[in-house]
Amino acid sequence: MALLSINDSDIPSAQALRRALDQTCPTGPIVILIHGYRFDPHHADHNPHTHILSLTPDRACWKAVSWPRKLWLSGDAGLAIGWGWNGRGSIWRAHRQAR
Repeated sequence: MALLSINDSDIPSAQALRRALDQTCPTGPIVILIHGYRFDPHHADHNPHTHILSLTPDRACWKAVSWPRKLWLSGDAGLAIGWGWNGRGSIWRAHRQAR
């Protein structure tokens, strides 16, 4: 499965999406993975793309579990899109950002 990492502040180019789709099986699923509270893709220590949204999460954190791998999305079929957004700060701030 191809894994495309995207952040809320980035708009992926059509070319990047096309390349990712070209690497997938035409009948495979397209799965969008969205993290929750306490992650921020623009902060190295809290980046979900090196943690839960990675096929090979940074093992410096014992809690790092690869969502794509646990969902069996690491094979040849389909496309996983890891969507990152700023979920840091208070729970109320994260709630507003999530909208």
